[in-house]
Amino acid sequence: GYPKKKMLTTDNDGGFSFEERFSDMKSPGRRSVSVAPTSGEEGDIMADASIFVFPSTVGLSSEETRDGLRQKISLKAFDVDFKKADAMGGATLGYGSDASAYAGAAVPGIRIVAKVKEISFIRKEDGEFYDFIEKKKIKRYRYEREEKKLPEQELVTGGDGKVAMELSLVDGKGYEAIFESVDAGGRKTVLERYFYGYASSGSEPDYALIPKQDANHEYHLDE
Repeated sequence: GYPKKKMLTTDNDGGFSFEERFSDMKSPGRRSVSVAPTSGEEGDIMADASIFVFPSTVGLSSEETRDGLRQKISLKAFDVDFKKADAMGGATLGYGSDASAYAGAAVPGIRIVAKVKEISFIRKEDGEFYDFIEKKKIKRYRYEREEKKLPEQELVTGGDGKVAMELSLVDGKGYEAIFESVDAGGRKTVLERYFYGYASSGSEPDYALIPKQDANHEYHLDE
């Protein structure tokens, strides 16, 4: 787990180097590194750095379009261009950053596994409370999350590095899609997407229970 600690020793020039493997990372993202002397009198000296980590030499991106309750997804596999990412500058890269910031040549023949969960929020009674304004008892409800795994799909990119798939959505249900691929060295990368089903006859309802993802990649209900 993290944070991890290492003891380093400077060389004759006062410098040092080290290597760290972030085996827990499945998608491109940031890690921070802090360095400080161990001696008490030097305790106020510290250096920090933020680095962008790529778990694989192959990246994934997607384009999505909706036709009613049919979700169309176009996936693309590409070589991660590390020189391009360096030229863009680390400050421009982060969670949810545009993949074009580090996308290189398209990669044909890449196997992508699509794993999809159908998510429902079931309303259940949870006692009553007294409304002093209405002067009556009102039922209280809670919402329980239920998940259903859909059959996995195995896709292979074509000559342009792209492959397409469709999802049939159900009105009022959410879908958590995870796309996984592995590079020639066996390193995995993951692309996550979330979809919500709503009827094509109208826009997405203002007061539906819609799971929304925050910066910490946790889902919450929004009414």
